[in-house]
Amino acid sequence: MLGNLIAGVVSGLFVTVSVFAFRIFWLSKIVPWFEERVYKDAKIEGEWFSLYPMIEGRRQEIISLKRHGHAITGTIICTRSEGDEGEQYDVHGSFRNMILPLIYETHDRSKTDRGTITLKLTQNAKQLTGRIALYSDKEDTILSTDVIWFRSKKRLEAYLADLETLDKATVEEYRQRLAESEKARRWSCVHAGVPFSPRSQRSCRRSRGASGLIPVRGLPRRKIKRFGGAVSRE
Repeated sequence: MLGNLIAGVVSGLFVTVSVFAFRIFWLSKIVPWFEERVYKDAKIEGEWFSLYPMIEGRRQEIISLKRHGHAITGTIICTRSEGDEGEQYDVHGSFRNMILPLIYETHDRSKTDRGTITLKLTQNAKQLTGRIALYSDKEDTILSTDVIWFRSKKRLEAYLADLETLDKATVEEYRQRLAESEKARRWSCVHAGVPFSPRSQRSCRRSRGASGLIPVRGLPRRKIKRFGGAVSRE
């Protein structure tokens, strides 16, 4: 009687362990092998270079991805940032139909930095473009910003060069607009008969009303007519 009970318990344990082991083998070996055989999406495994164009200092990272069927794992190492340079992150997710959603967590377990990244494969499989949701220490809130992954370092450097050229053009355009605005203000004050100076310039701007009347020293606020350099009232 006791022998039969012990035999039944041992048999049950053996079956349970066998089923558990087979399940692990099936999920870790058979399923990835089958998915790899029928995998039709682009192969994104390998090294990528990321850029955050909207973050001050334009943070950069190196990403190493591994793919087993549709499952994606990898690491991210920050190479350029104001406070996170050298930080390493673990990522995992899946890639289907050109979309790559990822969850990242800091490799340092003493920190709580984590978030999500959602990317779309573009540029003939040479670029992943999307957004990242992250926790900001300074604002103590969740922020979202643009991120671009490049297949090669050369493409990233070319994109950075284009951004710097665009920044210079934007600054130059802003300076030209300031100069034109300053010139227009000077002309307006001189045309009104007010000698140009920083003080008179401010006075000239304040004295303009909704009616469009321009004051001239010694004359009331009425419309002014000029005749050959002489000023008269209507």
